[in-house]
Amino acid sequence: MNELQDRKNVKIPQKVKTRDDMTEAEFDKIMAMGLAQAKTDDSWNGDCKMSYIMNITQQEIRDTGITVEVTKDNFNKETLEAFKEVEEMKKDLFSVKTYDCFLDILKENEAESIE
Repeated sequence: MNELQDRKNVKIPQKVKTRDDMTEAEFDKIMAMGLAQAKTDDSWNGDCKMSYIMNITQQEIRDTGITVEVTKDNFNKETLEAFKEVEEMKKDLFSVKTYDCFLDILKENEAESIE
């Protein structure tokens, strides 16, 4: 199969899955594929891979325009949990431990690590 045929077979997803979106089986499959490629040295060097990706991306944009959704509020699970924690803290500011100085935080952490 030549490069032009390869390019036609490349499917660009509408939404790229992050680790948080994957099932354990999907993640294991990707890791197994990477391990198999590493064992057989079935890989491209970085320059070749980047050139290929740029070529198919440019061709896709020329053919169909930008077909992916770009949003600014696509946060991972840890970020969403941090937002939730901040909102809970805002509800009752008096229950949140505060410090007058960063050195007080360091002293407290040092005392806790000695205990």
